[in-house]
Amino acid sequence: MILPEIPQNEQERLEALRSHQILDTLSEDEFDELTELAAQI
Repeated sequence: MILPEIPQNEQERLEALRSHQILDTLSEDEFDELTELAAQI
């Protein structure tokens, strides 16, 4: 498996995700159902 390169702005990207509190959150059934549907399509 070829691993993707780490973006040059990785720290800024992670800080933005943390500021929105969307990393390391609990599972959300509605979101999980939506992503499962999108994967099937």
